[in-house]
Amino acid sequence: MWTAARLGTAAITAAAAVMLTKPLVAQVSPTPTISPPVAYEHTLQEVLAELRQLRAAVEKTNALGSRILLLGQQLQVQETRAGSLSRQLEDVRTRLTEATAARGEHTEVLAAIEREMKVAPAGSARRALEREATQIRARQKGTEALEQHLQHREGDLTSQLERAESAITDLAQRLAALEPKQR
Repeated sequence: MWTAARLGTAAITAAAAVMLTKPLVAQVSPTPTISPPVAYEHTLQEVLAELRQLRAAVEKTNALGSRILLLGQQLQVQETRAGSLSRQLEDVRTRLTEATAARGEHTEVLAAIEREMKVAPAGSARRALEREATQIRARQKGTEALEQHLQHREGDLTSQLERAESAITDLAQRLAALEPKQR
């Protein structure tokens, strides 16, 4: 049987064994330290890399969106300008057609007056025809000057409209190049 002395010795021996083996157990199975395990560290690096890629993609998208918006606004301005130039050109062409027709009418009226003057007797009737011919010639000169002005204006507007349409084409191509490709 176990005596108190033997029990005390056994308890002391057991306690000593536990105390002596504790450092060995600690060496075999280490306790967690502050640094993460290799697998955790690798996963963290992957997440950080993906986050950096995501940030770069968001920044690129924001910059691209701003460029698309700016090009869209420029395109809208050019289209508005082209529309205005087109209306002005149409108006000038209408006025030019009217001026050309008026000049033709003046020429016909002047030719008729000159025919009448050849057969009209001298006197007040002839002087009235001469005054009327002088007025028609003055109107014809004014019409010819207006016609020349309108022809120059037509050329200017045509040139401006061509440049505006070229700018529209350029902006539309640049805008199309920025839009994401459909896959």
